[in-house]
Amino acid sequence: TFTSLNYPGTSENWVTGINNAGTVIVGWYIDAGGSDHSYTVSNGTYTALPDYPGAKNTAATGVNDAGTIVGYHRNVGDPYYGFVLSGGTYTSVNVPNADYGSYHRGTRPEDINNAGMIVGYYIDAAGVSHGFVLSGGTYTTIHYPGASGTRANGINDVGTIVGTYWDVDDVQRGFVATPDILPSLT
Repeated sequence: TFTSLNYPGTSENWVTGINNAGTVIVGWYIDAGGSDHSYTVSNGTYTALPDYPGAKNTAATGVNDAGTIVGYHRNVGDPYYGFVLSGGTYTSVNVPNADYGSYHRGTRPEDINNAGMIVGYYIDAAGVSHGFVLSGGTYTTIHYPGASGTRANGINDVGTIVGTYWDVDDVQRGFVATPDILPSLT
């Protein structure tokens, strides 16, 4: 069964995350002025999330069973900056090795599991995309062997990570990484 989810009164929507219980869905939409705004859907009710303070664009990308949300924000022409939204409070999630001086670079958290482990990707000064895991305040870069770029897109409660990498011919491929690639985090 498919169900269409569109934030009321908008024409462009992205549904990007769902918690394990299937009770909270997150996404974002573009308003008539071209700005991105995040929302949740729970039991058929849409709820607008507050925009990241000072940002023109805010996009929720993942949510766990506690309702903790991850995503990114930016202003036009700026790089991406990551966030965690928990209990109505935003906290920054920005990989130190990311390039914050260029458009379409920076940090993009994509998912969070029930242990609070966050995965996503960042783009460095050379324009290379790297996956990351944030656990217990420590950032760990993950890079598919031999790839020209890597993005971590999801993590389950066991710590298994799914993502995308670009091979030597610049063809996009998928991967699954077991927790043993992160021995210090599991």
